[in-house]
Amino acid sequence: MEDVIDLASSPSPFRRRRTTSSLEVIELDSPAVEPKPSPQPAMPRRRIARKRGRGLWHAAAASTDGDGESNSEVEIIEAEAQSSSSPRKRPAKMTPFPADATPDEESQWVARIREVFPLINRRRAHELVQMARGFAKSGRGEEIVVSVMQVLSADPTGTGITSKSFAVNAVGMGGSLEESNTGPRLHSDGPPTLRNGGKVTELECKCCYGEYTFDQMVCCKSGHLFCSTCLARHVETRVFGIGNLGAQSKESGKALEILCMSANCGQGFSELCLQRCLDDKVLKKYNELQFKLVVENACDNIAKCPRCNFMAIPDPNWPPCLFHCPECKFKSCVDCGEEYHPGIRCDQVESKAAAGGRCAVEEAMTNAMIRSCPRATCRKKFLKESGCNKMTCPSCGSLGCYVCRAEIPANVAYKHFCQTPHCDHKRCGMCPLYADTNADDMKRIRNAAKKTARLQRKNRVLVDVDAMLKNP
Repeated sequence: MEDVIDLASSPSPFRRRRTTSSLEVIELDSPAVEPKPSPQPAMPRRRIARKRGRGLWHAAAASTDGDGESNSEVEIIEAEAQSSSSPRKRPAKMTPFPADATPDEESQWVARIREVFPLINRRRAHELVQMARGFAKSGRGEEIVVSVMQVLSADPTGTGITSKSFAVNAVGMGGSLEESNTGPRLHSDGPPTLRNGGKVTELECKCCYGEYTFDQMVCCKSGHLFCSTCLARHVETRVFGIGNLGAQSKESGKALEILCMSANCGQGFSELCLQRCLDDKVLKKYNELQFKLVVENACDNIAKCPRCNFMAIPDPNWPPCLFHCPECKFKSCVDCGEEYHPGIRCDQVESKAAAGGRCAVEEAMTNAMIRSCPRATCRKKFLKESGCNKMTCPSCGSLGCYVCRAEIPANVAYKHFCQTPHCDHKRCGMCPLYADTNADDMKRIRNAAKKTARLQRKNRVLVDVDAMLKNP
């Protein structure tokens, strides 16, 4: 049974109302719109059907054309319905921006905060900015950013920060806290008083314990704060000095990223923090070392060519410990990285650096023993087998002394030498004509070997000169 009530004579925009036992349908027309200079599209007729009790709300809007026929497009919006007796909750009101701040400016504040504290997301950073506004007297962006960063220094994740945190921070900055209808406010005679002549130095580095500005600080993934200088030195020491990024733990082995310097932390730093602190040279070396460690960690039996650094998995059909590089065709030992040495243990194989240092010392010892022609245009090398110490070059015919290695003029000849037997040659100051030069040669060889060994020690190559002289 339907009851139809004609409402055409009523000033209300409703035309008629039809009521059924289970469904109430209200048809309505939008009020007439006064003509304007620019034509506006006619408002569509809207039919709203509401089902009584708990259930689903259905709202359908059907647009009509000029002939009064409705189009086929229908939009249905479904949402959970509450009981008609319970009041519907209103959406939370957004705190408006102050007169001197725009959404773009607040986004810049949030970006600056997240650059120093990357552990909080953008939405949480906006919430903290809104909280900080309630305690900022001037409402300036610098004052708000400083307040948020000071609170985040104690809780870098921002999860436990409330309005009370900003209130405590406001009291610590020299203001007085008062309660009002809009919440706690900070009142002071001026802007927040900072140390060192107005510079923000409220954060302490966990490594050097110095105080730095917010822009000079970085934090690990756990929130430990360090200055940019300490992090840069830590990375340089690991990359160029030690050659690894640290140890994650005894079970997991080497770390795949630079680790926090705080004890028992084990967390790394974000890529953004590393790009801020490291120069291009250190960052490039860090990325190369990290890539190498990641590849080695992914494959247990991977091998690298010591000549061209090509990485591959050795063929199982190859002999043990052999790696035949497919790039440069060099054969190397997988265990020690030296040239392949079948039948010889790795501890018996001399490394390339040690072999180079030993060869340099041996060459210096040889040059100390061999004589050269004193004439600059000849410089032919020779050794004396027997005879006196007056040497004649077989190539150019020049005369030279085998003892002092000086050139002897032709008109001097034997006058350069002392021919007195049993003379110690200290009083006469002349070279002996006949003498055993082995002792002098050994002294020269030892001095040359030690001098070259000291040069090799600077390149971290140790050469045992005494062992080489005993068993050359």
